[in-house]
Amino acid sequence: MYPKKDSSNNACAVGVLEDKSILFRYTLFYHHFITMFLLKGIFSLCLLGLIHSLNVHLVCHTHDDVGWLVTVDQYYYSAVQYIIDSVVIALDQNPDRRFIYVEIAYFWRWWNQQTDEIRQKVKGFVNEGKIRSALFNKVFCLNIGRLEFISGGWCMNDEAATHYSSIIDQHSLGAAFLHEQFGECGRPKIGWQIDPFGHSREVASLFAQVSFLFHL
Repeated sequence: MYPKKDSSNNACAVGVLEDKSILFRYTLFYHHFITMFLLKGIFSLCLLGLIHSLNVHLVCHTHDDVGWLVTVDQYYYSAVQYIIDSVVIALDQNPDRRFIYVEIAYFWRWWNQQTDEIRQKVKGFVNEGKIRSALFNKVFCLNIGRLEFISGGWCMNDEAATHYSSIIDQHSLGAAFLHEQFGECGRPKIGWQIDPFGHSREVASLFAQVSFLFHL
């Protein structure tokens, strides 16, 4: 769009504002449209449960500290690599199974050690919800794949003693890997902080600004 001009041969500020307003309304509608379909895809996976009963939702996941009581290498070679191996086998055996994963530092290392056959299988788990929209000519994941990445940072960061720039950097590193390998369906939609020893409002604000739909 081009700015309109008034009789004094200057760019008309009103015209520019009108153009920006139109772009803003389009962008707002676009994000609202996508968010509603993402939520629909997420909630479509939930069972309604039984009335007058205690309904328990089990979330299959693993939390792997990127270094704590032992080193990253010790954690990976003693446990984490086998956890991810077993997840891939379990998902392949039963199409009703789902799993979420967080710490990309470990997944990146595991991914680099896999054959092309295993990588394609994992991409299939992640990309099961992918469709292409004729309206926006873009790929969307309106349903959640059976393997879902959440948070998507290199690690699950502490919330009390971590500077905000480090939080942004480590999430950017993980997000770049996920986008490169899995595209839109690899984009995390949920912030997952189950072991930060307390929560801070700043982390919740950062997660909201990167368009996470939920923060646990």
